Amino acid sequence: MIEDGKRVTFHYILKVDGKVVEKTRKTKPLEYVHGKGQILPGLQKSLEGHNEGDECQVTLEPKDAYGFVQAELLVQIDRAKIPTGEELKLGALITAKSESGKTITGSIRDISPEIVLVDFNHPLAGKTLHFDIKIVQVKTQ
Repeated sequence: MIEDGKRVTFHYILKVDGKVVEKTRKTKPLEYVHGKGQILPGLQKSLEGHNEGDECQVTLEPKDAYGFVQAELLVQIDRAKIPTGEELKLGALITAKSESGKTITGSIRDISPEIVLVDFNHPLAGKTLHFDIKIVQVKTQ
């Protein structure tokens, strides 16, 4: 049974707005140690108590997944400050340094002659996640 300290392996299909955005069924399953914060807390809580071979569906609201879209993570960047070589097209990913020096990735949302609007929210922020899960293995570490 899935409980703290157990190594859990599972396959999943993740759907957002009715569309498959990620799946492991044809690749390597996801493996994590339950209770160690290695997967979304809401997903971990939903898997607790399940057993090897179980199949389940889990729906996570934004507050239990990647949170809500934070307006302060929509950043206007002076186009002149964007290094040459960065691809400037809608949806392109761009990297920057946070105030703490950490490298962060954002998605270009709008481009004007002077300003580029970059969204540094997680791509799934504000989204409800629907998982179809098959527990492959539950074992003691």
